[in-house]
Amino acid sequence: MRLSTDWFDVNLKKSQSDRNIAIIHVSDNNSDQILMGQNVLLFTNPASLILPKNAIIEVEVIERNGNVSIFLETDKTVLYVVLTTRARGRFEDNAFLMKKGEKKVRDKIDPRSC
Repeated sequence: MRLSTDWFDVNLKKSQSDRNIAIIHVSDNNSDQILMGQNVLLFTNPASLILPKNAIIEVEVIERNGNVSIFLETDKTVLYVVLTTRARGRFEDNAFLMKKGEKKVRDKIDPRSC
């Protein structure tokens, strides 16, 4: 595997820092389709961000053979979506960003299956 680093400059006005979120995607050099990592970089503290109000997140829960998948879709950008449950287990990923129109699937992992 060959690793490379691409450097770039971002020109942001200080007055716009509360409206900008950088989403950094790390992908395989051979295929932009393979996401190897993602990070969200805020240019101010979360309380100072100007994000859309009253976002709606549609949630669908599907259980198959004891495995639970949560399907999520949002109409606006939402920062730090957190999933909780009273059931035993945890979600594979939590406290994540969802962009407008984005669809995500999160699986609940039962510790008894690990």
